[in-house]
Amino acid sequence: MRTFLASRRLYWIIAGGIVIGVWLAGSGVWNIGQRAGQPDPLPAMGARTAIVLLSAGTDPAGSGSALVPTSSAMYRIEKTVDVYDACKHGQHSCTVIVSGGDPDRQGAADAEIYRPVLLSRGVAPRDLVLESYSRNTYENAKFTSPLLKEGQFDSVVLVTSAYHMRRAQLNFDRFGIHTIAAPAHADSARPSLVPLRRNFAVAFHALHELAGIAQFWVYRWIGIF
Repeated sequence: MRTFLASRRLYWIIAGGIVIGVWLAGSGVWNIGQRAGQPDPLPAMGARTAIVLLSAGTDPAGSGSALVPTSSAMYRIEKTVDVYDACKHGQHSCTVIVSGGDPDRQGAADAEIYRPVLLSRGVAPRDLVLESYSRNTYENAKFTSPLLKEGQFDSVVLVTSAYHMRRAQLNFDRFGIHTIAAPAHADSARPSLVPLRRNFAVAFHALHELAGIAQFWVYRWIGIF
């Protein structure tokens, strides 16, 4: 009888922990006190500046087969254009490097899909370089670093979502590339007593990045990275 009661108590403790964990993730209360989403100032840039845009996937356009950048990718593209415009306004030499292959096997590299969008927003064709083979953040840094070293740039501005920036910079540091952060807008959690789908998505991104950073250091420790 005592064993049965102990097992039942353990069951309720585990079940209660799961319920509380799900509520915390969906309620967004863990995001209270975070800095409000104010636009970050544009970074200072050197005479020869590279702006590296990390891809964020593609989605089918409606029911057709054409691919378009995801909403997260569009935030990154818009930030890239802002940095590029500021760079050109300062009369610098400005190169945009778009890094992104086809990790989801959609049939086209992210970089290729983003190219016409960037051109339509004023990026000059001569200033646009595509890296179309990387499948993850590590490969973004690995495949882009030779282009950056060959270009002998004075400054490298890294554009990715705010939640992804720390892990991205760690990977570029691994290849000897010092980057200046230009974080793009990212959705934040909205505190609510009723769990929201939006908050689950933000919590997933946060946990994914924490796991990615932990993986980076473990791989560095055992010599894979």
